[in-house]
Amino acid sequence: MAKPETVSALPGAFDLFKPSWEALSFNMSTFMQLILIPLLLGLLGSYVAGKGGSIIRVVGEIIGIVFYPALYITQIKSVRKKKIDFASALKQGLTFFWRFLGLLICMSIV
Repeated sequence: MAKPETVSALPGAFDLFKPSWEALSFNMSTFMQLILIPLLLGLLGSYVAGKGGSIIRVVGEIIGIVFYPALYITQIKSVRKKKIDFASALKQGLTFFWRFLGLLICMSIV
């Protein structure tokens, strides 16, 4: 039987900064679109007074929930050094939407 591989030392936090930044910058435009669209809608809804503002804010939150799986897909693709655009990330992320929504519901209950 083969002996299990052991780790001699864990890398420090700053040793992981460069590979993390490379992964983030690989698909930076996709990350910015997936983060900024719901964020800007939420901020716009916060500044608009009245019922219309709360509707805009709720729409921003719903879009954020829809975009989160796409954000995770983009992170995985970036680590694997694969380019992905906004539409492809959103399309692939939508396949995980119901599972992600179920996870959010379970986390809110606990």
